Amino acid sequence: MKQRTFLMIALALMVALFVVLAIVFSSALPFGKNPATQAASPSPTPSPIPTPTATPSPTPLVNGSSAYLIDATNGRVLLDVNSHMHTDMWSTTKIMTALLAIERLPMDQVVTIEQSELDEVPDGMSIAYLKAGDQLSVLHLLYGLLLPSGSDAAIVLAHAVSGDTASFVALMNARAAQLGLTDTHYANPYGASDPNHYSSAADLVKLARVAMGYSIFAQIVSTPHYYLGANLSHTTYQWDNILNPFLQSYPNANGIKTGSNTDNTDWCMVFSATRNGHLLIGAEMQAPSEDQVFTDAGNILDKGFALEGIS
Repeated sequence: MKQRTFLMIALALMVALFVVLAIVFSSALPFGKNPATQAASPSPTPSPIPTPTATPSPTPLVNGSSAYLIDATNGRVLLDVNSHMHTDMWSTTKIMTALLAIERLPMDQVVTIEQSELDEVPDGMSIAYLKAGDQLSVLHLLYGLLLPSGSDAAIVLAHAVSGDTASFVALMNARAAQLGLTDTHYANPYGASDPNHYSSAADLVKLARVAMGYSIFAQIVSTPHYYLGANLSHTTYQWDNILNPFLQSYPNANGIKTGSNTDNTDWCMVFSATRNGHLLIGAEMQAPSEDQVFTDAGNILDKGFALEGIS
């Protein structure tokens, strides 16, 4: 009898233990899920992260090392980027050469071209293809100087003014000092590279403002083409303005002069345009190409006219 009672109690305890284990195990599972279903559920796919779109960088206004822009009508400075940095000025040198010729020679004075003057032109310099023995007026020589950037014309004019090149260079430096061009020094009248031959954007604009005050200078630098027919004194000359791409593409552009090294990898430009009675004159130094310096000149002028409230 006691053995039977013991078995009944043991059986009851086993049933109770089974019930407790079942309750504990079922509570560990999510409600309504069985282990098989839980194991079969796939992991959720992560949402892709969108790639941000890069914002394009704005095109620089000045792609050279320095630039300067003024309203020559009122003297207001409209742009100044490293404007007193000393750099090569290349053929913009010829602005000073032209200025001295205009200030010191009659426009109708006739000059005979000497072979020794043509031989003085350094290799690689731009020329007007002057012919020895031809007789040209100072006015004609100025067109040959400023339109095709004739280094031969620069030497002929230098000799006409001062007798020899060295004396003319001394005169260039004296005139620069008179004009307050403190960033400028000349070593030749045509713009060949030399450690003692340099200027700045600010000085070139200051010089150009003086030169543009002479109507003959302003007329020449805005002229697209110049034709000089042959006569008893000279052969035929036909010169195109190096600035034509700029003069023909920018509204109201009227000058002034470009310059570059012989590799065409370093360009500078003095430029101008007139709108609503306002003459803006600017310069950019050390631009990487001719196309770039023309583009920059237009963009700089646009900014200047906008600052003056002129569309």
